[in-house]
Amino acid sequence: DDVTVKDVEFVSATGESAFQVYNANGVVLENVTATGDEAAVIINGSKVTMKDCKVANTDENGWGGINVDKNGELTIEGTLDYTGVAATKPVIWAENTGNGVVNGFEAVGLTKQENKGDSSDQTWYVAE
Repeated sequence: DDVTVKDVEFVSATGESAFQVYNANGVVLENVTATGDEAAVIINGSKVTMKDCKVANTDENGWGGINVDKNGELTIEGTLDYTGVAATKPVIWAENTGNGVVNGFEAVGLTKQENKGDSSDQTWYVAE
């Protein structure tokens, strides 16, 4: 809890995600770059603020940029560079069964789309 990760880059192995925050509150990612083969960042049961970060995927079949899952909450401040996320994938997605919350998505040029994913149980935040 209550940790800041700043000025660092995470790159995943094949078939993996780059960075996961699990059951933590008050986490700040500042000027962090995450490149994942699956997801770039997973927020699982945590409250995370991302400030001036960059997310990307290395696999066009990967999941997308940021997964907000299982009561996770993401707040975006400053910029979010998502140009490295495949156009067919969500920049951010929340599992509806997990009650994920995303704040500040409009300020970085994302729109909300509900009932997405393989079983229509996700909310996607995609580039406008």
